[in-house]
Amino acid sequence: MVVLVHGFNVPADTYEFQIEKARRAVLSNSVARAAMGDPPVFLQVAWDGMEGDGGIPRTAWGRAQYTAPVIGLELRRLLAAVDSAAPVRVIAHSLGALVVGNALWNASGVFGNLRDSVFRAYHARVSGIDSTGYHFPPHTNIRVGLIAPATSAKIFKKYATAPESSARIDRIVVGVNRHDRVTNKFFGAAGFGGATTLGANPKELCRAMFAYYPATLRGKARLVDMQVPAPNYHKEEHSWVSYSEKEAQKQFLYLLFAADSATPGDEVRRCPQVR
Repeated sequence: MVVLVHGFNVPADTYEFQIEKARRAVLSNSVARAAMGDPPVFLQVAWDGMEGDGGIPRTAWGRAQYTAPVIGLELRRLLAAVDSAAPVRVIAHSLGALVVGNALWNASGVFGNLRDSVFRAYHARVSGIDSTGYHFPPHTNIRVGLIAPATSAKIFKKYATAPESSARIDRIVVGVNRHDRVTNKFFGAAGFGGATTLGANPKELCRAMFAYYPATLRGKARLVDMQVPAPNYHKEEHSWVSYSEKEAQKQFLYLLFAADSATPGDEVRRCPQVR
């Protein structure tokens, strides 16, 4: 099963077009079809990132960061009902990464010490120990692909605290673009106002693998540079449609679906600055 999760600012009238472009990118990829069946089974997740105001500042971006983990927990319950023998490949764009992180592992490290009434319930559920049905999906063959993720490496901070979930994920592919105008916040301010550094700076994933959480991510994470060959500094389009049309999308899908994709040695080659 291939799960597709969009980012937060996707109006209803463009959702079908964006998700269809992403779906066709998978369908047109022979490696993906060979791995997942021809045609693959898709689960398309539509969510409203403009609702909810939890304990986060009430801007559209703040509301989306509140809504994403709530949707992620419900996606967790949905996936838990799917045949556990089925291979699962998840592709998320932008803030969809936060949805996926909360569905498949404990991604609460992004939120620090937010502990109002809403977040107390959230922290109990995201840990997977809550008795109300938020246990992690039981699948043993899961891979995750994050395209221009609009979050920080803190999404992995508590990844290893739930080994029953993290051990089932054997690969995490992250597509990074140093010139994406949204994750770079138009002028290189990815680390401010709700950090989006994971999708904007390759060093963020490298530090997560080699410095912050080495026992968790080394050997699992793959890095794909998705900027165009001649970069348009901090002005490249952020939409899922534009990424679906990039040449680097082929490498991203290969790393996500192929059995013999790049070895962990590639991590060292791409991340020498943080060894």
